[in-house]
Amino acid sequence: MGELRAAVYARAASDHVPVADQLAALRVQVAADELRVPTEREFVDNGCSGATLARPGLERLRQLVTDGGIDRLYVHSPDPPGAHSRASSAALERVPGGRD
Repeated sequence: MGELRAAVYARAASDHVPVADQLAALRVQVAADELRVPTEREFVDNGCSGATLARPGLERLRQLVTDGGIDRLYVHSPDPPGAHSRASSAALERVPGGRD
């Protein structure tokens, strides 16, 4: 099997946790796992609420997953369980294998 195709997703509703800091932490983890993530597989939504699925970066990421374009996803800190349960549940249902 070839190299795992990894992607990262970062989102911040405000400047409380800057997206740049999240991306830096994700890149460190990716490097520690001896993987690479090209910039076109770095998906970012800055200033987007987790209560909505209408996020450009998330939409592009979901499309890549649907197309079978990644093997591993790195996320800095997903929303707490129950925080946006409807949106999180809907997101999982849209990803192949998301409800296994």
